[in-house]
Amino acid sequence: MNCFVDREQDLADLNRLLQRPDPQFLILYGRRRVGKTTLLLKWAQESDRPYIYWVASRDTPANLRQGLANAVWSHVHGEEEAPEFKEAAGGPASSGRRIAGNL
Repeated sequence: MNCFVDREQDLADLNRLLQRPDPQFLILYGRRRVGKTTLLLKWAQESDRPYIYWVASRDTPANLRQGLANAVWSHVHGEEEAPEFKEAAGGPASSGRRIAGNL
C-alpha cells in the first residue's frame, strides 16, 4: 500500500522554492499524523541536494544544541561526533537524538 498519495501539488510547491535564487525559510505545520515528515523527506530525497534531517528530543537546550551540532558535523566531516561545546553555565553538553540523511 502506498501511503504517499495526492501530494503532487505539495511537492510542486516545494520544488518552486528550490528554483528561487534567494534563500528560503520554510515552516511546515499541521495536524499530527498527516504526513508532513514523509512529504519533506520525499522532497529532500528527490531533490538530489544535500540535506540534514534532525529530530529534537525532549532534552535540555545544551543537549539539543550539541545534538544538532553532531548532525551537521557528521554531514560535513563524515564523523559521528562533533567536538563538545562548553556551556557557559555548566560544562560539556552531550548529544541529543539525531537522524542525518543524504550523507
